[in-house]
Amino acid sequence: MREAGWVCLEEVQQLLTQGKEGKARERALRYFANDYQDPELFYAWAKTFELLGMAKKAISAYGLAVKLSPDNPRYLKPLAILFYELGQLKEAFHSLKRLRELCPEDEEIKKCWTALLKELGFEGAYEKIKDVKEKPSPLRYFPPSLGKRELSLFLHLFAGRQQGLAEQVRDEKTGLSKLLFHDIPLNEDWIKSHLLGEKTLFFFPLREDKRIKQATLALFISKRDRFYYTRQPSFLELKAEALKEYALKVLKMINGGFALPAYLERVNRFFYRIWLFLEEFVHFLLIKRFLRDCV
Repeated sequence: MREAGWVCLEEVQQLLTQGKEGKARERALRYFANDYQDPELFYAWAKTFELLGMAKKAISAYGLAVKLSPDNPRYLKPLAILFYELGQLKEAFHSLKRLRELCPEDEEIKKCWTALLKELGFEGAYEKIKDVKEKPSPLRYFPPSLGKRELSLFLHLFAGRQQGLAEQVRDEKTGLSKLLFHDIPLNEDWIKSHLLGEKTLFFFPLREDKRIKQATLALFISKRDRFYYTRQPSFLELKAEALKEYALKVLKMINGGFALPAYLERVNRFFYRIWLFLEEFVHFLLIKRFLRDCV
């Protein structure tokens, strides 16, 4: 015997075919249940809810199908696309990211994912997936002279953890950055590759004795706000300008008020880092307390 949910669904679909949308919506709301055990039934209900223009109910039904059959692209894909179309960008981001990992060859998922990355301002990830080639510059590039003397200065400046570093790379499927850890000391070859743009280096400033001689203060617009305000670009731009002004204000206070060497790095318009360098190693809690007071 067929599950009652299928019988009820067929009645709703028949009413819809007959053009009785009002009755179909009323019956759909009355008949739909959250305790079916068949993900395909939830999927069919979700499709019907979409035809009835009941997007929130469709999301609920797709979600229940995914709950019963996690990582099944048949159910996750329409849910992710619906999230994107309705502007629920946080949910769309996580769903589409998972789909790119599961189905990297699916062109519709790729198109939706790249559109979302561009909309959210993830330029590096967008260019990786779209395979955007760097435009040739009319200016000649002369690589910096990086001899032993120059590299030793950087090794001194970024002295920290005695053993271990990480390399930032782009994931082939999602385009997002990830870290590859290497259990080796920071050396001149890695510094040189980083400065020449061949690799992106992550170092660890904290030594085993919990002391550091450099620190970074990250100032950024949260991902939550970026997801929420992306489709309100004017407001997001105002927040980005306010962030820039605040970063410059903090930098001026550290450089001028405390006479400490600090430098501002613009990661993107939503993210700034202030680098602080010291002559000697100090306990990290002292730096943490100082930076907290600065903001």
